[in-house]
Amino acid sequence: MKQIARSCAKETRHRPNDCLSLHRHDHGYIAVVLDGGYEEASVDGRYSCMVSTLIWHPPFHLHENRFSVEGATVLNLPAPTYAAPPEFYRVRFGADITRIAALADKDAVAAAITAFAELQFSAAPANPAPDWLTAMAQALRQDSRVGASSLIGKLAKDQGVCPEHAARRFKTYFGVSPSIYRREHRVRRATHLIRRGVTCAETAYRCGYADQSHLVKEFRMVTGRTPGAFQSMEHINCVQDRVF
Repeated sequence: MKQIARSCAKETRHRPNDCLSLHRHDHGYIAVVLDGGYEEASVDGRYSCMVSTLIWHPPFHLHENRFSVEGATVLNLPAPTYAAPPEFYRVRFGADITRIAALADKDAVAAAITAFAELQFSAAPANPAPDWLTAMAQALRQDSRVGASSLIGKLAKDQGVCPEHAARRFKTYFGVSPSIYRREHRVRRATHLIRRGVTCAETAYRCGYADQSHLVKEFRMVTGRTPGAFQSMEHINCVQDRVF
């Protein structure tokens, strides 16, 4: 992977059949596919990202990328933080990347605002998944909100699928195991509440954690900081990528 500076934006060139294993960025950002393509898998689904695709990643978004036989060139823009909630993840096909790339040469912020405007059009659907996998994922997301710690094996059997097979197919599609999928959505919900000023104890209760210490442990695992430090933080000056 080769990185090329473009104002405050960052352009990356990826080799054919390259793979970026699970990683996350502390800042939200917008990826603009300039050429080639790749598949991105995350707790938000699996997407085939070809030329003219825009992908808005919220802060701390965990994902992996598998590049095509052509490789890819991707322009990464700093996301305007005021424009969308931290949970926002959106993919759009057929964007006007020529205009966005031209703006990025002069003003990365203007390019990001233009890209965000493009993202307001119809969102691209994720790659199709089996009905049982969609139902299982929905149950895990609901579990992350209400806290009724469902047994993953039971969820698979409820869908008439062998637990071992379900775990393999789940990870192939989303890039993460069912337990990590549930953790990521639970921390995403906790992040939303903490940003709104909800106390750590109340957040732990609403998100179904066993206790406050369990929330702190998972929150630090995902964000790299405690809920208290996150809540008092006003700005992060640099992006730190953490690979798993």
